[in-house]
Amino acid sequence: MYNKVFINGDFCFYSKNGGVARVAKEILQQFDELIDDNVEYFLLIHPKSVYKPVYQNIKVIEIGKNDEKIFHWKYKTIQKYVKKEKGVLLDITQLMPTKCDSIIFVDDCMPESFPKDYNSLIKRFVRRPLRLLQRKKSIHRAKKLITISEYSREQIVKIFKIERKSISIVPCAWDHFNNVKPDYSIANLVNKEFIFMLGSNVWHKNIDWIIRAALDNDNYTFVVSGDNKYAKNEEKCSNVMYTGYISDSQIKGLMEKCKAFVLPSYCEGFGIPPMEALSVGAKLILSNTSCLPEIYGNTAYYIDPYQKQNINIDEIMSGFISEPHDLLKKYTWNKSAIILKRIIDECIR
Repeated sequence: MYNKVFINGDFCFYSKNGGVARVAKEILQQFDELIDDNVEYFLLIHPKSVYKPVYQNIKVIEIGKNDEKIFHWKYKTIQKYVKKEKGVLLDITQLMPTKCDSIIFVDDCMPESFPKDYNSLIKRFVRRPLRLLQRKKSIHRAKKLITISEYSREQIVKIFKIERKSISIVPCAWDHFNNVKPDYSIANLVNKEFIFMLGSNVWHKNIDWIIRAALDNDNYTFVVSGDNKYAKNEEKCSNVMYTGYISDSQIKGLMEKCKAFVLPSYCEGFGIPPMEALSVGAKLILSNTSCLPEIYGNTAYYIDPYQKQNINIDEIMSGFISEPHDLLKKYTWNKSAIILKRIIDECIR
C-alpha cells in the first residue's frame, strides 16, 4: 500500500525533551538497523532542529523554512508534505496528525482523564478542548494505533470506543542508560540519606505526595528534579531540595546514591525513569495505580498515591521485593524496534 514511510521528527527541534522524545530517539536508533530495501524511510526535521541524527538507512531530510514556527511546521507543513508524497506518517511523539495517512503512538489518555493538568483558564477551556478534538479525530482516522502498555490500551478502548485488536503494544525500555556516565555533583551535596523523584510540573505527577512525605520523614532529604515550578512548594518543607532540570548524568548519579527512587503519580503510560533507576541498583517506591504494577510487578514497593497522611518511608520499604534481572532483560530498545517493524510491515502492505 505504501513504499514511503515518513517519520515525524519534531522531537529533534527542542533542546529539552521528555519521555516521548526519549522513546523516539532510542527506538529509531535500533529500528534503523532493521530496515530492508522494500520501503524507504525518511525522518522529517525542521531546518532549525538542534538534534540532527545520522542513520544508516533512514534518510534525514529538512523541510519547511528556517523562520517557520514549529507549531505551523508540525500541523501544516509536515502533513502536507506526506500527503503530497503519497506516503504514511509514523508519529511516535503524539503529534496526532489529522491531514494525512498515519500510524500513531497514543502513549496514554492523560488529556482526557486529567483536566487538572491544564492549570490555567486558557489551557483548561481553550487548549484542552481543541486538543481533545484533535486527538479524537486523529485516533479514529489513523491506519494503525500503537501504545506502550496494556493499561494504556484498555484506556484507549474505553475512552475512544476502539476495538482492542486494532491497538498494538510497543513497550518502552531502559538500556540507553548503559551509555550514560554518572555525575555525582548533586548527589554529593545532600548531607543525609535521600529519596529521589524525577518528573514534570503537572498535576497527575502528584508532587504533593512528596511534600507530605517530607513533612512526615524529616530524617530524609527529598530531592526533586525537573520543572523549576516545583519549587513554589519549597516554603512548605525544609527537607525538600529542588534541582530544576538536570543532565542524564546527574540523574544517574542521584539514582545510584538515593535511598529510593519514588514515582507517586496518579497515572503513567509506562514509566521509563523507574526502570533506569532499577538498572543502577536503586529501590523503587511506586504508585499502585495505572500501568506501574503491570510493568514492575514485584520489583517495587507500592503506595496509594491518594493516601497522604502518616507516610512512613521505612515502613513502606520494609517488605519483600524481587530482583529486577528478568524485568530488565524483558525490556530493551532492540526488542521494541523489532515489534514496531513488524507492525509497520503489516500495516503498509
